[in-house]
This record gives sequence, structure tokens and C-alpha cells, in this order.
Amino acid sequence: MWAIVVLGLVAGCGGPEHRADPDTTRVEESSPVWNKIDTNLAILYMDYLEVQEKGDAARRNLPPLAYKDNPKVHVVIDHRGDVAPIEAAGFHTTSVLSNHSVMGWLHLDDLDAIARVPEVISINYGSPQEPGLDVSVVDIRARGPNDTAPGSFAWSVFPGDHEIHGNAGENAVVGIIDSGIDFRHAFFHELREPDDTPQTRIERISDMGLDPADADDPASHPESGPDSALLGGGASYGVEYKREEHLNPVLAGTGGAMVVRHRDCDGHGTHVAAIAAGNGWDQY
Repeated sequence: MWAIVVLGLVAGCGGPEHRADPDTTRVEESSPVWNKIDTNLAILYMDYLEVQEKGDAARRNLPPLAYKDNPKVHVVIDHRGDVAPIEAAGFHTTSVLSNHSVMGWLHLDDLDAIARVPEVISINYGSPQEPGLDVSVVDIRARGPNDTAPGSFAWSVFPGDHEIHGNAGENAVVGIIDSGIDFRHAFFHELREPDDTPQTRIERISDMGLDPADADDPASHPESGPDSALLGGGASYGVEYKREEHLNPVLAGTGGAMVVRHRDCDGHGTHVAAIAAGNGWDQY
């Protein structure tokens, strides 16, 4: 089975290098907009609000769409009741997807007002997505259905014993440079009996958005960055969490285990790692 090494490039979840917080902008934190928009739209909106607040000084590290004059973005809105009040707030419908879902566009200046409309349930950036991996892996003859005979595909998981049969990348190490990983997700555990204590297959996580913090208990191990001797580039930065020292004790609920502060705030890294090195359990 694969081992996984993750480099988390998102600068923490709300850490000093993270995007502007909603309460530093002209949209109050209590606005329903923050509970109704998806992650990608929230990032874009916070970037846009930061430009409105700080002007050109904020443009250096932001995508061009964030500092256009009142940019137009395409979204899908799930709603209850009539769409007319949503359109009156500034939404422009281009197509009706169902009785409770419409596609269209809005100006970012109108996003807060649209989110406040009671009929709005959620606002999602871009076009609706359809899962395709369940079809594509079969099409390219990578993973076969569970009733497929060994050898017909590169690999498959038999439901009876949850064993992987075929060429599954035994002893390979997969490195993921992305937004992070949800190390608690069972897709990254060793294939074991359901009642067994979880054991992670993640070799280590390097979170470049965290600053090392001393442990509250002097007898325990403080956080530290990667060993600079392994990097060949001088001093390291960030915080590194290792399988046996940090991750497995947390999964096992071991008393006194170090708190693992790493989070995948975006979800993309978890998605990519699951595609590249998930354990193949059907329920995921």
C-alpha cells in the first residue's frame, strides 16, 4: 500500500498569513453571506473586500478578478420559493436547473444583499459539478468493479476481505503539494477491521502556514519544522507532523497526545490525495 507525504501550502486556517477576515471588511461578520457561499466564492469575496478596503496595496498578491471594478461572477443558487426576490436583489438568471436551483451571474457588490434574501439557501461559485471518477477509473482500466476478476484491470478491491488485488503501487511513496489533508479521514487509514484502532498511512505532514509552538506540557515534545539536514537548503520553516509520533496517537485517542493543528481549509489537497493514494474503501 502507498505511503503519503503531504506538504500543506495553505497558510493556516485563520493564521497570520491567511486571507482577510470578514470582520476587517465592510461586510459584518454576522452577515448571512458567510454561511451561504461556498469556499471558493468566499476566498474570492474576501480578496475583493480587501481590495475595497486597502486599495492598490492589497492587489499585489490577489488574482485579477478580485480587483476588477465590481466584477461579474457566475454562480449557482439553491433556493426555496420564488426566484423573483433574488433577482430583485441583483441576481441575473441565465438558466433554470430545477424547481429549486438556478444558474446565472451577479456582481460582487450585490453578493451580501443577495445572501440576505430569505429564499436563498446557498450560493456556489461556477457551474454545477458532476462526479466522474467512478466512471473514469473504469474507462482507463485503472480500478475495476469489485466483482472484476484479477488481471482485467490494474487493481480492484474485493468487498469480502477489503484486500487490494493487482498492481496497487506497493511500497510507493506519493508526495502531495497542495492545501493540506484531512488526516482523520478513514480513506487514509490502513485497511483493517472496522473495530480496530485506526492507523494512518500518512508518513508525514509539513504545514508551511504554521509557526512552531512550544507544547503546554514541558514533558511533551514541542512542535518543530522539518529536519533541515534532509532538505539541503538550510533552515526550514513551518510545522511537521509524523505518523508514529503525532498522527497515530491522535487517531488512537492516546492521553497526552500532541494536538495536531494542521487543517485542510480548502479541501482540494484531501481530494487529490484520495485520488492518488486512497485505500479504496467503497463507502468513500
